[in-house]
Amino acid sequence: MKYLVFNTREAALQRNAQEAQLRGCLGTTLYWWITRDTKAGKWALCIPDNEHGSLTPSEVSELKNSVIWPDPDLPHE
Repeated sequence: MKYLVFNTREAALQRNAQEAQLRGCLGTTLYWWITRDTKAGKWALCIPDNEHGSLTPSEVSELKNSVIWPDPDLPHE
């Protein structure tokens, strides 16, 4: 898994929606990749290995091998 990181949720979702459209998704499929927030307050697209889709050479060079996720919310007792 690789991660393409964006500064805002909106930018990540916009790029994700672009990928879904380029792959011909219609109807209820709005996004192609999983989008998650990071502990650093940024947003990451979770890109499976060898499934780079329409990533540009610049985007491929920006892929991260890992990101730090927020601590999980623990149940309150």
